[in-house]
Amino acid sequence: MTGRSHSRHDEGVNATQLEALVLQAVDAVKAGVNPEDDRIEFKRDWPGIDKARQLAAAANQARGDHIIYVIGVDDKTGIVHPLDGTDPATWWAQFEARFDEVAPELVRHVALAVSPEERVVALLFRTDRAPYLVKVGAEGGGQLEVPIRAGTRTRSAKRHELLRMLYPAVHVPQISAIAAALYVFDRGYSAPPGALAMSLWVKAYFDSSDDSTPFLPYHLAHAEAIGGEFHARGEVFTDSPPSGKAARRRPEIRTDGVAVGGPGTAPLYARWFLPIDAFSQIRAIARWRVRLALPVSGTDKIASLEIDLGNQQQDVQDGRRREAAYAWSLYGDGRRHA
Repeated sequence: MTGRSHSRHDEGVNATQLEALVLQAVDAVKAGVNPEDDRIEFKRDWPGIDKARQLAAAANQARGDHIIYVIGVDDKTGIVHPLDGTDPATWWAQFEARFDEVAPELVRHVALAVSPEERVVALLFRTDRAPYLVKVGAEGGGQLEVPIRAGTRTRSAKRHELLRMLYPAVHVPQISAIAAALYVFDRGYSAPPGALAMSLWVKAYFDSSDDSTPFLPYHLAHAEAIGGEFHARGEVFTDSPPSGKAARRRPEIRTDGVAVGGPGTAPLYARWFLPIDAFSQIRAIARWRVRLALPVSGTDKIASLEIDLGNQQQDVQDGRRREAAYAWSLYGDGRRHA
């Protein structure tokens, strides 16, 4: 690890927060939900130095967002395996040597217990110096490559992808749900003929501590709702008046999206249309999973939020606009993704 100062973005992920993220991810994979994405990866064992290409690809894709390796967890089974006595500093020195000139910075490594009998190691990498080149070929002494991740595959970057790596880094804000409610209405609420309207309200917390101001446009966003046999795709929008002036270092609601100038709360809304003859089936669903995907303008990155709703079901009487609505509210914790 180097001794140079860290950005405020890195300071925003301290050891305690890193532990919380890892514990949440491990609990999810043990429950059969794989939270692995472009920023968090599970490794059953310490990766061999031949896997430096995969780290470079992930870092080139992240371009400024941190990456977390969780060592000791099988991502397919959720089983936590005992680790050998590998020293993280020694392992990283060998891994770093496969990079040309500069490697992703290992800013933190934390050993933590995920149960009374199980321990893992979490590694937090900084990726704001892309593009990263790795030495390929026998013993890493051959040609240089700029790899990039495409889904779950690693390949050489193309020209347009190399150019994007040179853009100023825009970090993906983390989004969590403080409160949320999902409603379905048996009439009205702008539903087309023959359709039910289902609407989501979220009091969302945006966590962004770097100096950029990412913008999340509504017209590029979408929302998925999964409950029972229903899987619906809908829109994200605002139902609140925009701020009269630019917010300083906090989220700013606009008619066309959210400008995340700093940490803070802002409301998010989503809407779906479902078959009107399925009202009785829909209101019988005990639990919904909702995912909001909000692309970051000018990048190929997505800020997302997943919420489980279902700890309360209730009939709602609202004489002003609608009748006989049904509601589900926030179930457990809102989950964060980038």
